[in-house]
Amino acid sequence: MSEVKVVQGVKPVVRRLVVGLGNVGHEFHRTRHNVGFAVCKLFVNEYLPKMESFGESGEWKLSKSNKCNLYSTTCAFSQESPLGLDLVDHVSARATEKTKTNGVPFSTVKLAVSLPTTYMNNSGQSVVLFTKNNSFRLKRPNSKNLMDEVLVVHDDVSIPFGEIRFSPKGGDAGQNGVKSVIKCLGTENFPRLRIGIGAPKGEAPLKADAQYVIGRWDCIQLQQLPYILNFACEGLRVYLHRGVNLAASCCNYKNCMEEYKRLHPRCSFEHFEVDDVAMKC
Repeated sequence: MSEVKVVQGVKPVVRRLVVGLGNVGHEFHRTRHNVGFAVCKLFVNEYLPKMESFGESGEWKLSKSNKCNLYSTTCAFSQESPLGLDLVDHVSARATEKTKTNGVPFSTVKLAVSLPTTYMNNSGQSVVLFTKNNSFRLKRPNSKNLMDEVLVVHDDVSIPFGEIRFSPKGGDAGQNGVKSVIKCLGTENFPRLRIGIGAPKGEAPLKADAQYVIGRWDCIQLQQLPYILNFACEGLRVYLHRGVNLAASCCNYKNCMEEYKRLHPRCSFEHFEVDDVAMKC
């Protein structure tokens, strides 16, 4: 792992709100539609505590005023990821050299992770409430700066299972939770981390059966899920300290998941809440 120069006290603290989309309730646990919840829970519960430079620790709290389960903390950039792989070092030699010389753009991040309790189709209600929260002081919803301060993590049937995509902005692509966020914020200019769940064989993505989307992962998918969720967390780490564009450069290229699996052949389910029945299949 290359040494990275961390610039302290030079660049301002950046604020980030990461929103995982999903449905509350036991019947929705471990379903494809709740993969946004799964990524955020893994990042907070297992990933952040292992980061080398970790600021004030937080805890999950039910925020009725924001209609979400909320985790807030301040985290600092660390030279190594919890899994020992820095995606930037692996993907971009140019960006690696720039980091050595200038440090990361955002060495300290005031982070909030939100899991809306409104159900998927009304997720935007929670997001817009939080953007008005004075204690976090996000920019106004129509501000250009909102684009890189709020990131939404969600499932996407148009992306093949096993792939993820960072997007700086865009439409809802038929995802009702994203549609709600766009409506409530009044803008499409916010980045997303889209987790591919694929569509049933022979079906067009936008016509995928709703039962497939809200259904639980099958046995083959469960075997691949640890790699996908961990890779998404690595991408989130890049986003927090370097922004959405570099996160996209690191995660959006073809066969990136196969390369990640090659580098982490022992990735397992030890950090995931998975049904015992599902694990036996």
